[in-house]
Amino acid sequence: MNKAIKALFILNLIVLFIASSGINVTSDVPKRILLIIMDGARYDYCTSETMPNLFSFMKEAMVFKNAYAPSSWTLPSHASLFTGLYPQQHGAFRLPNQLEINDNERFEKEINIDDISISQEAITLADVLRRAGYQTLGVFGNPCYGYPIFNLNKGFETWVNVVENKLKITGEKSRGFYSFDYEVFGKFYTVIPCASEVATEVTTLLQTVDQGKPIFFFINFEDPIATPLYFPPKKREAIKRDYKKHLKESMRKIDDVLPPILSFFNDGLIIVTSDHGQGDGTKFIPTAHFTSLHPFQTKIPLFIHNFKPKGLDANRLIDLTKIIDIILKATGLEYPGKKVYYRPDFPVAFGHLDPHSRNPIGEHVRFSNYSNQGHLILVRTSSGFVKRFTQDQSNEMTIFDLLRIEKDLSETILPFIKLERIFSKTKEYQKLDEKNLEMLKSLGYIE
Repeated sequence: MNKAIKALFILNLIVLFIASSGINVTSDVPKRILLIIMDGARYDYCTSETMPNLFSFMKEAMVFKNAYAPSSWTLPSHASLFTGLYPQQHGAFRLPNQLEINDNERFEKEINIDDISISQEAITLADVLRRAGYQTLGVFGNPCYGYPIFNLNKGFETWVNVVENKLKITGEKSRGFYSFDYEVFGKFYTVIPCASEVATEVTTLLQTVDQGKPIFFFINFEDPIATPLYFPPKKREAIKRDYKKHLKESMRKIDDVLPPILSFFNDGLIIVTSDHGQGDGTKFIPTAHFTSLHPFQTKIPLFIHNFKPKGLDANRLIDLTKIIDIILKATGLEYPGKKVYYRPDFPVAFGHLDPHSRNPIGEHVRFSNYSNQGHLILVRTSSGFVKRFTQDQSNEMTIFDLLRIEKDLSETILPFIKLERIFSKTKEYQKLDEKNLEMLKSLGYIE
């Protein structure tokens, strides 16, 4: 029996055992909380066709039509998900090897350690739930950001970075950032965990939990954003030429492993969403995401099972910073101490200064916000910010309607620009412990 199938079979047995054991998980406060991120899953690719199991399970759930990520790439979006803060506030929005940039050139500069991680001072969702007695467990499939240096594991008692297990299995070293390619005895391997491998780790952990105590479980599935990288390098260009088909298949692969996991948490609170979208070969090249804040790269699916927050409906505009609020309301818990919130009228997103060589120096998409009718993007140029409003819906609107929407978006985004870091910097620069240093070197982040 295939290892992944066997693991899922065991999980099904656990679900059946719990169902017959009389364990009470039906009180108003959820005893089990499941939070799933499908990394790089675009809103328009999460459908009943690509994910029939998910949609069948979520038929009574809240399915949001206007959910957005607060950034267009993984690290800042996850940090916002866990802290309820926007990227400028939590500060985790750079890479260890990211170039600094001004209006005329790109140049190397040491990056403050706090700019690539959640601050130790921040209180995360896992922190709050752990203090309340929840067992906090995470399985992270993304091959880049699960390492301790990024601190996404803050508050989790158990955190499985799946790629570390794959590195140990192959015994090989990576050839560079976003290659992750291996050849072992003439056979191709990638260290990017697929949905079945992540599900196997989830199953293993669920067999170790105390069934009588509340559980918070976080899962990151990597398949959508890594779609071409599961194929040998020589085949990837062909995959990208037919990318829509393969992107749909990656969503189905997640969907195939979901039923026993969702069943385990059926009587609890389940949230399924994404951290950002990506290009599919039409407006943006396949997998491209953190070079833009266009809705294709920030609009995300969002399902909430077994809890309907007051004041929220399926049409409400929402972003990932609100997830922590929803879970705390469901559990009746409060954020300890003073929490600084910014409550925009529309979802907003922050873009880091992208140093990619194909992007023109002196022009960077920095901020965006979104309505049902259109989105407003602020582009930083050498002469200041330039506003660009785009109508997203095809229905006819008068010039007065468009001007009103643009005015409303402008009023929302102005205070967002002025947001500042809540947690002070440590003034420590790239001081990495030996384990993190070796891991980041093996993935090509640093030389």
